[in-house]
Amino acid sequence: MITLNLTGSIIWQQLADGRSPEQIADTLSPQFGIPREQALADVKEFVEQLESQHLIAPLESETPRPSFGSKPAGLFCNLFGRRNAPVGQGRGSK
Repeated sequence: MITLNLTGSIIWQQLADGRSPEQIADTLSPQFGIPREQALADVKEFVEQLESQHLIAPLESETPRPSFGSKPAGLFCNLFGRRNAPVGQGRGSK
């Protein structure tokens, strides 16, 4: 069983909709009040973690992306935890 926190769920849903990491970052940046560059780095890190766990195919893959099935809803736990960041930076978890 895989569960995601709010941000992970948003990213997962947008990936399922076929959005690119750049498009997802454009959505997350104003929603969470963070710079676009930070949002993009976080999205890319999350996608890399999903790929490394074989939960999604690499985005650069030439093979068609598999269907994610129905979109996850109501998922509330953290899948990968926070990136190591200095205390007080206020980064949201993915």
